[in-house]
Amino acid sequence: MNVWTASPPSIGDLDRDGKNEVIGVPNVEKKEPYETQAYAFMVLDGAYGNGSRSGRRHKGFNRLPLTRKPAVRPDGDWYPPSGIPAPTLVNLTGDRRPEIVASVPDGSVYAISPKGRRLWRYGYAHPPLGSKLPGFAPSGRAKTFASEVVAADLNRDGRPELVFGTYGLAPDSGRLVVLSRTGKKLYDLRLRHQGRDGNGIGIPAAPSIADIDRDGRLEIVVTTFDHGIDVYRVPRSNAKSLPWPTGRGNLLRNGAA
Repeated sequence: MNVWTASPPSIGDLDRDGKNEVIGVPNVEKKEPYETQAYAFMVLDGAYGNGSRSGRRHKGFNRLPLTRKPAVRPDGDWYPPSGIPAPTLVNLTGDRRPEIVASVPDGSVYAISPKGRRLWRYGYAHPPLGSKLPGFAPSGRAKTFASEVVAADLNRDGRPELVFGTYGLAPDSGRLVVLSRTGKKLYDLRLRHQGRDGNGIGIPAAPSIADIDRDGRLEIVVTTFDHGIDVYRVPRSNAKSLPWPTGRGNLLRNGAA
């Protein structure tokens, strides 16, 4: 059973036919009480023409791409709050059709093609969920989450980089991560001056990328649970390519590509 519990939908034209689709990452539940088995990358057709395809699964998404199963959190285990899978729409392959990128509470960021095929998965939890490394209890792995992913060309090569933050309850859980368009790790930076907070430690909200001091170069701004706002300068950058630079894609926060 798919339950669209928390994922905010985004809107974009995945097949370049001039008509927008609705994209979300609802959770798939079973059992009683409900238990999330995976998150599903869902794409629905819009209400065009006579409306006969309105709300129907888009071509390529009849069989939905699924994530791994996230760790089950018992009642009363509320902190830190689980991450919310918010789909980012950004052209990763250069074919003018946007891909779907989302961080998911299973400890990974996924990239899905506009035809419903998984391109790559990047594990952001340290250590990865499901590992059996000594010294890491399952509950610790279960409480590493990530912000929404944002996208900008940070190095002026004409290709977008993907940026997100992580958070958890363990000390030094806050990290700023930058991936290439192919899911390769470029930077994984531990935040400085991390503090303590019962709600969590690190970056729960989407970073914002902009030229905030008008020097022609980009900055990455992050808000943390535990110690306020951090600003990172991006040397050798410019502000010419910002396909998804802030939470929900733009200053209207409407999830429109």
